[in-house]
Amino acid sequence: MASFTGEVAPCIPSGDTRVASYVQAAANILTDFTFVFAPEYFLRSVKLSSRDRMAVRCLLGFMLLASILSAVKASCLPLLFSGRDITWDVVPVAMTTT
Repeated sequence: MASFTGEVAPCIPSGDTRVASYVQAAANILTDFTFVFAPEYFLRSVKLSSRDRMAVRCLLGFMLLASILSAVKASCLPLLFSGRDITWDVVPVAMTTT
């Protein structure tokens, strides 16, 4: 790959990007589920009306959906590394994030 200066820069080995993708997916899933379930623990001790408590739980439910979609996205990662055309292989992963 030639840069604008004309020098050739080395490409990142595909094994490195694979490992980084799985580590990032695991970190996303861990933080998503942490942000879903940690507030539930504190919600029990906070004095809120039942209406406000249900509103917060509904918002946490949307966050749970996002957490599940992060896990689905992680399951699509092998498809990303299976082919030769990254523009075609990234479609299933991109569809789970939009």
